[in-house]
Amino acid sequence: MNDGRSSLQDSARSYTLATAPGRLVAIGHALALARDPVRFLASLPQYADLVKIKLGPWCAYVLCHPDLIRDVGLDDRAFDKGGPFWDKARQAVGNRLASCPHQDHRRQRRLTQPAFRRDRMPGYARIMGTRIAEEMSHWEHGQHMDVPARMHGMAATIAARTIFATQLRRSDITRIQWCIEQFTAGLARHVVLPSGLADTLPTPANRRFRRAKSELRALTERFIAVYRAEVFDRGDLLSVLLAARDDDGSALSDELVTDHLVSFLVAGIETVANTLSWALYLLAIHPDIRERLHNEVDAVLGGRIACYEDLESLKLTRCVVEETLRLYPRWMDEYPCNYCPVCYRWPSGAARCGHLVQSPRSAATRRSIPQTRPL
Repeated sequence: MNDGRSSLQDSARSYTLATAPGRLVAIGHALALARDPVRFLASLPQYADLVKIKLGPWCAYVLCHPDLIRDVGLDDRAFDKGGPFWDKARQAVGNRLASCPHQDHRRQRRLTQPAFRRDRMPGYARIMGTRIAEEMSHWEHGQHMDVPARMHGMAATIAARTIFATQLRRSDITRIQWCIEQFTAGLARHVVLPSGLADTLPTPANRRFRRAKSELRALTERFIAVYRAEVFDRGDLLSVLLAARDDDGSALSDELVTDHLVSFLVAGIETVANTLSWALYLLAIHPDIRERLHNEVDAVLGGRIACYEDLESLKLTRCVVEETLRLYPRWMDEYPCNYCPVCYRWPSGAARCGHLVQSPRSAATRRSIPQTRPL
């Protein structure tokens, strides 16, 4: 085709395939992705439904059509979680719930699922409400603030208090927040840089990454020791993990529990803080939606902090969160190269590739992805 596109076809649909422009020698599109991932990924759907990018020595196909995203997202056996990104991430965080492939996921989920039963949600919501009230007590009309920093601080406190119900010192929460920020930034470099460089280069960033990883494990191990000495259910994630039993009836080792806790801290802070920051930004540039949201909150809550039972009545609030996640997804997921989502084989010469899934900014995405609810 004259525009550089080719076509792929399955039994019912046809899709376009193209290579993203701007590839640099040796590093490919890695620099553009690292500089501004949101802008780079958002630019890809204009080229084709399936866009090839180069990241250093390996290539990937970014899915830009909602039907492809749906097919890959729903068929977790054919499109398992894997590839160079996930392989290197597991070196840093272990083979835990957030990073494990399909064959391990059912067991990992069974061990942690009791922490997410519906009857535990009101308790978590009370912790969130208390922290939100504390945060908002410092807000004043017309005040200028660093929203991402405030949201990270609030999310760090909520995550720490839901994972460790024991009384936390303010210094512990501050340290957890610093560790997660450094660990997440270092993890991003770890999975993008060639193997070994992220760990061996004596750069300040790498030293902060190693220090954050060590301190985070030391903090969690300290809490594990306290909980094991006082055996009772505190209603938090750590209590659930310590009470969990593997298939052979044995308790989880401290190392396994620590890996799970680190994974949940990373997921519970970064994703929540980023989503809240983007949601507030979107409300700031859409005053009509902001006014409707204020009206809903005033009508449902009447000036009090929301509790778990209010969620069903806050319908527009839910829409704002879901639209934020669609427009500014947390990142992208990677799946291994065994299959092409269109024809279940990769184009010639692409046998060693992976593919990345993003959420294109189109209304069709919402129509094609089924609605889901928590347990």
